[in-house]
Amino acid sequence: YEAARDDVLTQVTQAFVEVLSAQERLRLQQEFVRLAEQVLRTAAARVSVGKASPVEETRAQVALSTSRIAQERTQRELDTARERLVLTWGGHTPAFDSAAGRLEPIAPLPSAAHLAARLAQNPDIARWATEMIQRQAALDLASAQRIPDPTIGGGFRHSREAGDNALVMQFSVPLPIFNRNQGGVLEARYRLAKVAEERRLVAVQVRTALAEAYGALASAFGEATRLHTEVLPGAQGAFEAVSEGYRLGKVGLLDVLEAQRTLFESRGRYLEVLTAYHRAVAEVERLIGEPLGGLTEAASAAQNG
Repeated sequence: YEAARDDVLTQVTQAFVEVLSAQERLRLQQEFVRLAEQVLRTAAARVSVGKASPVEETRAQVALSTSRIAQERTQRELDTARERLVLTWGGHTPAFDSAAGRLEPIAPLPSAAHLAARLAQNPDIARWATEMIQRQAALDLASAQRIPDPTIGGGFRHSREAGDNALVMQFSVPLPIFNRNQGGVLEARYRLAKVAEERRLVAVQVRTALAEAYGALASAFGEATRLHTEVLPGAQGAFEAVSEGYRLGKVGLLDVLEAQRTLFESRGRYLEVLTAYHRAVAEVERLIGEPLGGLTEAASAAQNG
């Protein structure tokens, strides 16, 4: 039951993250359209006063049309993500306009060893402890049946000849010469060994899954941090500088379009990495059997300390 519940929780969490990601991508595309409209207005103004070739206005119009197509595509992706989330609870049509949540900030990660120490809480592993107890009990029972139970009986007997009554006791113990329940004991031992091997196999699979999920989580965290602190500020500053330079006639339209493309590709990549981070968080929480929030807070406090 715990394993099934955790599977459902992970599925719903990841579907919810996809909705948040699609919402942010749509906001990004809407901003992209607004900037493309601004560039088109600037280009049209420069063309109208003879400071630029009409070709620049055409290029700006093409860039605007392309950004609007991307916005429509992102809207459809959001609609699909919302429907997929609704299906996780058996619904059919989304009854909500938007999902409330944020993809940032992200928290520092605890160590892989710290998470691996909590794998015993994983229900896929924990269930085998009960299974081992049951199989051991079956072996103990089979071993006990190697010695047959004694039979004890008793009663009264009346003797007509002697004219008296006597107390009669009977005690018998079968001799386990030919049947010592060898087959039952061997079968119980095999089943116990089989459960132990299955438990070991599941533990290996869970540890492998945790290593993969943690690798994805650490990679997403590192890339997101670099994008947020280094790439995005530089791309934003470059775009603003080039846009102002184009307005003043110091740079060409192609420079503006290239800076704009770089900025929005960087921001789009940042959203992709944030989405991957939160999907990996949900997977790690499923594997360790507890929320990652408390562990990441401890890791953050350790770093700050």
